[in-house]
Order: sequence, then C-alpha cells, then structure tokens
Amino acid sequence: MAPSASTSAPQTPAGSTEARRTNPFLEFQVVVLAGGSSSRLSSLTGTPKEKGGCCKAMLPVGNRPMLWYCLKNLQESRFGDAIVLTRQEEQAEILAYLRQEFPNAFQRLEVVGLGREAETGKSRGDFEEDDVVCGTAEALLQIKHLLVTDFFVITCDVIGPVDFFSLANLHRVENAACSVYLLRRDYLSEGASEILDRGAHGKAGKGGKKKATPEKVDKDANKGNPVAIAFEETETLLLGIQDRHSISHGAQLAIPKLTLFYHPSVFVKANLYDPHVYLFKLSALKILEDPKLRNTLTSIRFDLVPYMSLMQMTPQASLWSSSRLDCDVFDELLDSFDEPHKKREDKEQDRSREQGYTLANRPEQPVRLQRQTVLHTPQLEKKR
Repeated sequence: MAPSASTSAPQTPAGSTEARRTNPFLEFQVVVLAGGSSSRLSSLTGTPKEKGGCCKAMLPVGNRPMLWYCLKNLQESRFGDAIVLTRQEEQAEILAYLRQEFPNAFQRLEVVGLGREAETGKSRGDFEEDDVVCGTAEALLQIKHLLVTDFFVITCDVIGPVDFFSLANLHRVENAACSVYLLRRDYLSEGASEILDRGAHGKAGKGGKKKATPEKVDKDANKGNPVAIAFEETETLLLGIQDRHSISHGAQLAIPKLTLFYHPSVFVKANLYDPHVYLFKLSALKILEDPKLRNTLTSIRFDLVPYMSLMQMTPQASLWSSSRLDCDVFDELLDSFDEPHKKREDKEQDRSREQGYTLANRPEQPVRLQRQTVLHTPQLEKKR
C-alpha cells in the first residue's frame, strides 16, 4: 500500500551543521495524524460526503487552527522531521497553510494525503462513509516507506505541553518497542460543562444541595480518553492497557499468566487518560505487515498498543524485537558465557517440551526490545 499523494514543504538545508546540533531528536521522526472529521465534532466539521465540510485539524481554537498548536509544540521541542497525515481531499488546504505558517520550522515537513482507491481499486463513490478514512494503524502501514527510524505518533488535537524529552529518554534507556505517554486525571477538577451548568441554574446557596461524590466521579470518568493500565513495581513497564470505552462495552484488562512469572506483583490504575502520544520502534511496523493481523489491527489506540502489551512476553513478540542497532547482542553474549554449549533458542525449546512453567522453572526473560514502557507526568496536570 502507498499513499495516494505526497508533497514536501520547503525545508532548511539538511546538511546544516548548526541545524543538526540544535536538534535533540535526530534519531526520531514524528507522524502527526490530521485526517478525519471526528464523529464527536460532526456538527462543526460536517461529514466527509458533505461539500464545504471543515477538516478537524483546521478547526479554529483561539483564532488558530487546531493543527497549529501541535506543530508549534513540535517546533519548540526542536524536532527536525515531521510527516502530517490527512485525507487526500484535504491535503492541498493543509499544505498551503503549513507553507505559510511554518516555512522554515523543520528540516523536512511533509504532508501526505491518504485514500482507499489505491488499496482496492474502487472509486470513492463505492465506499460507505465510515470506510473513506482508514484506521490510524493502517495509515502507518501506508507510509512505511517514509519511515526510516523510530518515530513519534501524535494526533492533531493535542493542545498543551507534552514532555517529549522524558518520553524519548525513557524510550532510549529501556530500549522499548513502544512507549506510551499517559496523564493522570483529577476527578475533583471542574470541567467546562459543570461550570456552564452551574451558571445556568445559579450557584447553590446554603440551602442548596451538593452533588454526591460517587455521581461526580462516574460523570468525570467518561470524559476524555480514560484508560486502565497494569504495570510492575517501577511503574515503567506497561503490562496491560485497555480504554474505558471498550471496558464499558464488555472488554477486559487482560494480563497473561506468563506475565505473572516475570512480574508476580502487578498494580492497576484507572485514573489515567491517553492523549494519543506514542513512540514506536521502527520494527513495530512488522506487526502491521503480518497478513494474519492486518485486518484486525486497524487502530493504534484500540488495537495495536493493547496487542503489543498483551504479547510482549510471548515468543510471538520476536516479530518486532529486531533492531537496526542489534542492541540485544550483549544479552546473547552474556548467555553464551553462562552456557557456552547451549544457545538461548535451544534452551527455550527444551523448556517448552517440559510439563509447564513453575516458580522453579520460569520462562526465559524476553529481550528488552519487546517491552512496552509507560510514562506518567503528574507535574503537568498541576498547571491550570
């Protein structure tokens, strides 16, 4: 699969020594998801079939398009390589705006318009409304030829500070396959809807009745993109993740038994929300290239990230554990000194033939490149 169109914005000289010296994210690319109209904002953006509908990324927020805040954040963090993904019919509008607002902000700023015609050979009129825009994971697969190193994924509706540096440093130290950026939710904070409701009905006086605390918690729990996660003692290794929307429709936060052999103490948190900021190893794209998984992993948030957390301790995770730097070669060398006449692969096969795993017969530790890390940033939510 290939993007239906691709156009590059003007860029600064790639060989500039000063530009590379001031860029702390030389080994990372950024993919900005700026396509779709959002079903929650259909009253503002319209549907894809309506003429004159507005792209979600270009919705005005504070007299600026929503996309401006995301790219301004990337510019201030000194990223050098950014790819903006959008729909084919919105590519020209976004490209013209970025050329005007960010002419020399990045070494490479590319806008890619995606469509389904190249994939199936059908015309756009043959698709239903929900099929016009592909899933976020499918979009990554369509631009895999543009990704040459580890990459961030961020949505265009992220407005506010994002600690890219801490997430990148954690990803480097842990050498993880995927790192997830999560924020804590403050159940006691008042949202805009509560303030408007209070203004419409008047402030509660001495004789007024206050809302019960459980009702307020349940109401706030449905806001944003709440998630429940499972992690180990250090709070850096993500053992399981599930969004609250799926949980409310019968899904479960599953933790494989095999994970408990490595981490007997598992902690669960549900007071977090996902702002849709991820950092992936380039080898993670191999998951989406697997023919058996191509039709099931369509969304990064709902499918890809939960799948990687669920399978990271299993032998299937070797599919995405390869690295262009082969950083896990040191683990192999250490094992060869302990058992010079026996390779790790042979030892794993021998153990699998035994009656099963026990506390005395634990499975082999997975290589670090299979793991998922999670970053909590409670300091950001204190800012009002």
